[in-house]
Amino acid sequence: MDFSGKRCDEAHACPAGYLCVTRPVSAGESQGLCYRASQAPACPAARFCPEGGAWVEVCAQDGFSSAVGEECEGPAVCNPDAAVCSGPCVSAEDCGAEEMCDTGTGLCRPAPGVCQGAACRGGTCQEKTCVLDPGADAVSPDGSASSLDCFFAIPTPPATPESCALSGRVNLFPSIPTDKTAGLTVLLSAPAVPGFSPISAVAAPDADDNNYARYAFADVPTNTPLLITVRAGNLDGGGATVETVNAGFVLRADACAGEVVRNVAVLPQSLFDSYAAVMSPWDARRGLLLGRMTDCAQPAPRPIVHGVIGLALPPVPPGRVAYFADGGTLIPDLTRSDTSDNGYFLAAGLPACPNQVAFMARQGGTPRPLRTVDFIMPPGGAVIADLPPATSRLR
Repeated sequence: MDFSGKRCDEAHACPAGYLCVTRPVSAGESQGLCYRASQAPACPAARFCPEGGAWVEVCAQDGFSSAVGEECEGPAVCNPDAAVCSGPCVSAEDCGAEEMCDTGTGLCRPAPGVCQGAACRGGTCQEKTCVLDPGADAVSPDGSASSLDCFFAIPTPPATPESCALSGRVNLFPSIPTDKTAGLTVLLSAPAVPGFSPISAVAAPDADDNNYARYAFADVPTNTPLLITVRAGNLDGGGATVETVNAGFVLRADACAGEVVRNVAVLPQSLFDSYAAVMSPWDARRGLLLGRMTDCAQPAPRPIVHGVIGLALPPVPPGRVAYFADGGTLIPDLTRSDTSDNGYFLAAGLPACPNQVAFMARQGGTPRPLRTVDFIMPPGGAVIADLPPATSRLR
């Protein structure tokens, strides 16, 4: 006789070979059902949201039963990403002092705090981010040791000039110069500068640069992290693009003596869809991070093999971090746990809110933190955050 689905509670136990799994059916009432021990549904996490999100559910020690941990009072609902009661939001101003707005879900969520070493087992803390230690020393594609010294000796730039001109190509990801991006809008913002209003330009063909599409800004603030966003649009000749944020760049004041060039990239929709398949099914409220790790070699930095990244807010399952297979064609290799001979990585399924990526490489058997980059993920869009070279860093 099959007793699966039979009601149970503390006074009415299940027959031998069955487990009584108790789950809330309302904020004040729970119900227990018998399951064969091999078929009992486990809790999806230590804390999780029920369908409808009316409360936060806390898993019992047995890993199967659960109870109401916190009842959410309207208009707050259980945030499935953070398993806390969250209020609705449109921007950070709608959230509490230690919260931020996820513009994909439209819910506030706790902002990541400083990484705590005790919670970063097998890894190393970098500011807000825990990065798992690499399993091998960093090398270049030819097998020689990666040059990393420039990441640890960066001079402080002068305070002036406070602004200067900035221009560059608007490439197709990863770095393909083209005239097809002409007409796309490029937006520059400086999140750390109080009162700074984003400035915009339209990419236009440059006859002095093979008619490749370029942007130009006259007064860009120096010595502060910049975000350069290429708005979603249509390529000249056909094909859509997604909103693409280029992060990890600082216009140092000591670079203003000459022409300052910062090429940016935009991700075609077709390529976005291909990489987003790493998260199946894809959630349009999330975003995609792409980037590359290169070393200090001059005149041409080389890809770092065996580099790793970490994220202050990791991808929302079934999203994940992935690295690319060896070779020039960028194909994700889901079996890799570090960068290959092209140095590229991706993270699919990131929440649409402020985040941080941290870079790590091992040198002489010792994990070496290389840098962190803060970024803001657009819902349904992409962020490109390469390991920044010393020439676009403050420290």
